[in-house]
Parts: sequence; C-alpha cells; structure tokens
Amino acid sequence: MHNSVKFFVRSCVYTCIFFVGVSCKDSDDFLSPDSKAPVTEANRFDFSTTQEVDLRVDYSDFNAKIPVFFSVYNVNPFVNENTIGEYINPNIKPIFAGYTEPNGKYDQTVTLPAYAKVLHVVTGNFLVGLRRNLVEVSNGQANLVVENPLAKQPVRIVARRSTLMPISAKFVIIISVRMWRTSDC
Repeated sequence: MHNSVKFFVRSCVYTCIFFVGVSCKDSDDFLSPDSKAPVTEANRFDFSTTQEVDLRVDYSDFNAKIPVFFSVYNVNPFVNENTIGEYINPNIKPIFAGYTEPNGKYDQTVTLPAYAKVLHVVTGNFLVGLRRNLVEVSNGQANLVVENPLAKQPVRIVARRSTLMPISAKFVIIISVRMWRTSDC
C-alpha cells in the first residue's frame, strides 16, 4: 500500500509540472487583444438591448399651434386590433411619450428598445383627433408626417333661412368658421 501512495504522489507532481509547462508556453494559437481579428458573422452580434432612434413626428398640417401629446408603442395599443377602438388597452404601456413643439413638429434622438422595429404612434389631442400611425425604424431613424385630410377639402357653409336663428347670428357663425379654417384668428 505504501507503493500506491508513492505512485499517486508522483503522478500528481508530474501532472502539475506538465500543466505549468503547457500554460507558460508562448503560443500564437491565441489572438492577442492588439491583433486585428477578421470580422466574421460570429462576432457581429450586438448585445445592446436599446437603440438610439432619431424620431421625427410632424403634425404641422393640423395647424394646432399648441404642443401635441403623442405616445409610441411597439404593438397596437387599441382594444380592437383591426380598428381604432374606443379606448387604449391599459395593459399595454408606451415605450415613449412626448410633446411636439407648438408648431406641431418633434425631432429628437430617443432611446427605444432594440426589438422595436415598427412603431405605433398614437395621439388623442382634440385638435388632431384620435390617430394611430405606423412608422418603421430604419437605419436609426423613424419619420412620421401626418396629413390633415380636412385641409385639402374646401369648407362649404350653406346659409338657410331659419326661424330659430336671426340672420345676424348666422353671419357671425359663418365669419367665425371661415376665420377658423384659414387660421386667421
């Protein structure tokens, strides 16, 4: 039994000497941090969980002249998936929210989750209306210009005689509507 202990001790010593000799070997098998490793698919993975996006939102066609609140979601936030529903699902939280400038434009770099590739931009401002617009994130940019469908249509006001409203009141209403449409007031 004494020989087996000596054999075990010798084996351990020789194994330690072997590993010390191998670990101290100067080898070109391993790349140093200074070397220029070729870029391959294996080392192109981006470990980031966020992305910087230049977000541009433009509601200026509505001529609101006040800041317009908007929210950005990565999924459709409305209760009915196919249309704009009555209300936004309270279980879905926006990934970003902000206000435009009084001219209706927003242009800033924001930090969004890396998985956000298509954005749902929602506003419920009473001057702009309840709107959901889709915008795609491409090359770190997301651009949304919302057009006012009423801006292209002429306003027609038909004046009819009514016993309920005197003519002077009709005139005031017509003038105020025309001033509102041309944004002179």
